Amino acid sequence: MEERGKGGEELEERGKGREELEEEAIDAAGAGPVFETMEDRAKYQREKVDEFCTRFGLDDVKYHLPTPDPRLLGGKQNEVYSYDRHLLLDQKHEILFCFVPKVGCTNLKLLVFVRQGLIRRSELTKARDEVDQRALEGAMFRNSFISIKDKARKKMALLSYYKYTMFRNPLERLASGYRSKVERFPLSGLKLDSPHFNWLRMDIYRATHPQEFQLWKMERGKTNVNVSFPDFIDYWTHNPVVNKVDGYLDEHFLMISEMCQPCRTRFDFYGNFRHFTRDARVLIDKVGGSYSDLRQGYYSDDTLSTDERMKLYYSTLPQSQKTDVIRKMALELEFHYTIFPEERDSHKQILGIDAELPL
Repeated sequence: MEERGKGGEELEERGKGREELEEEAIDAAGAGPVFETMEDRAKYQREKVDEFCTRFGLDDVKYHLPTPDPRLLGGKQNEVYSYDRHLLLDQKHEILFCFVPKVGCTNLKLLVFVRQGLIRRSELTKARDEVDQRALEGAMFRNSFISIKDKARKKMALLSYYKYTMFRNPLERLASGYRSKVERFPLSGLKLDSPHFNWLRMDIYRATHPQEFQLWKMERGKTNVNVSFPDFIDYWTHNPVVNKVDGYLDEHFLMISEMCQPCRTRFDFYGNFRHFTRDARVLIDKVGGSYSDLRQGYYSDDTLSTDERMKLYYSTLPQSQKTDVIRKMALELEFHYTIFPEERDSHKQILGIDAELPL
């Protein structure tokens, strides 16, 4: 079942006009600046991103194709793969779209591919687990930077295409990743991907409870084990999450900035998952679509709001782990606050601590 986020993939606003959406953009500004139009907001974001990249010494990567950089992902070779995989080209509409797992990416990828005629429209009526993953992965591979060997073509897209992405509060996205990839199933048996993401639960249990893990393994994993949020956080803060199935850093637990690299790409618009319907409209307009081109949401019966659920998860962490999370996420959170100033310092409410970002 898919997670229902506050203002996330819920499409109850379908059919609203541009004027209503722009009014909501103003109303949703909260403590941040007020914008009359979405373009005003986009211009503000672009200016603030330029300032951010200058402040943190990343101006020199602007519009340059990636090579392993010690300032980004520690110089690991995965950096090039992560960037190239997540940048999708829509040549028909001249759009460069960076998709981010746990940020409505299935909906947005289907929107882009359906409007290009690369995916059957019938996929829009399916639940996430029923979407034709082979067709979706095929379209992604053929239309991502990975499949393009001509560097000049990539550079042209970076310089001239309309560049769009959707971001999400990093703490919210991390908790969502735990919920869907770890908590959803117990650790059961010794198969890597049965149940889904069993390799990750196995790695977490091995790292956080080594003696218990050895006993469990000797018994061939016959006893189901539930992996707690504190154990997940302990693992995530001290280990790279390498997918044991494909050998790459797992995209669900990478930072958004590691995949989309905004100082390199300089997007024209940054959507906010908290206002998914409103901000998806920008991409819908660019591909000449309508809200009917967004896949219908399928949700669980859980009525907890995103804020309540996040606080519930993070309240289980001791102070030391909260500090570890803030330390690892500091730059990611600062970037999020840069483009969405109305959310600044939200980590204090989510974590329940009065801590500044250690930048």
